[in-house]
Amino acid sequence: MIPTKDEYDKLRPYYDEEVNSAIGELIKDPEFAMFIRYLLPGQDRNEVFNYLRGITSIEEFQRKFVVMLLDQVTQRSIDSLTCIGTERIEKDKCYIFMSNHRDIVLDSSLINLLLLKHGFNTSQIAIGGNLLISPMITNLVRINKSFIVKRDIPPRELYEYSKLLSSYIAHTLFETRESVWIAQREGRAKDGNDKTQYGLLKMLAMNYEGKDRDIFLKLNIFPVALSYEYDPCDMLKAIELYSASGRGPFVKSHQSDFQSMITGIMGYKGRVDISFSSALSEEDFDTIDSEQSNNWMKGLAAIIDKRIYRYFKLWDTNYIAHDLLNGKAEYIDKYTEQSKNKFVDYLNTKIEKLEDTYPKGEIFNIILNMYANPLKNKLLNNFPV
Repeated sequence: MIPTKDEYDKLRPYYDEEVNSAIGELIKDPEFAMFIRYLLPGQDRNEVFNYLRGITSIEEFQRKFVVMLLDQVTQRSIDSLTCIGTERIEKDKCYIFMSNHRDIVLDSSLINLLLLKHGFNTSQIAIGGNLLISPMITNLVRINKSFIVKRDIPPRELYEYSKLLSSYIAHTLFETRESVWIAQREGRAKDGNDKTQYGLLKMLAMNYEGKDRDIFLKLNIFPVALSYEYDPCDMLKAIELYSASGRGPFVKSHQSDFQSMITGIMGYKGRVDISFSSALSEEDFDTIDSEQSNNWMKGLAAIIDKRIYRYFKLWDTNYIAHDLLNGKAEYIDKYTEQSKNKFVDYLNTKIEKLEDTYPKGEIFNIILNMYANPLKNKLLNNFPV
């Protein structure tokens, strides 16, 4: 059964004809006024509102407002933003851009910013419904081409919901003719160990019949590697990882999601690199031995993982963390004493602010592993480091 347009309404971004009304709702929302004051300091709020009132389409909203916001974020919190591989994107094709997931907001936002600045159309963005913690955020992301992926679906409803989501993504790729961005996993890789969930791949294929390789050739998955030199949410992630082991008091809440969103946007990230690899091809699929569905999906997940590991750009912080964990100077030629001191001072400053509830040594090691894991994954897969 093909879902109706009304069923897609549960997921989709706003249409152009809905944009001006949604902007009107934003302007009336006190939370949005705080958002503007925080992200655009020094700008007159009424001038910004008047500027927004003239916007009538999603493309205009992204080019005139979102780009302005992201340029501010880049100037204030990123030392350099580099990009490779856009020449491997074909303008007449639609892709599923699938990336590792480190930051709630910026992963997809920076990918779309770079697509736009290199002359490509932006992608629709998959965003977890758990992040829609206020009407302001809901309006803002839906104007910005985000479609909603519900979390915590009851098991009896999961199959039908997954079919609807799969159908919507196919509709976007082949009828709306827009690319899609989706993370390789549900939730961020808080330990820095990027892994594709093959359950996600099974969902993408639910809308089709036939061999898996034929389905995924059509879906045109294009792995993208995002590399942040510094992760502003590293301490928040470490506390969550420690607490998830049952030893800490952390409780996941809307407030913690919001804190991670703001910290990720505004916190210092150092250098950032986004590498577009290439769309998966028949040659990639030839390396998957088994034709059994589950094994094939696991093989596909491994191919995506390896592509992301290969294109992940290692920074000084990755090498330094690896050496500190192992008590060696194995990669001392990859960083300077100045960059090492900067990283250690950065970590110590964070650890000093940690509540006494948490063991500082363990949290310190969790963060070091977070930064070292991308290097470990390259080594495990025999990629140059």
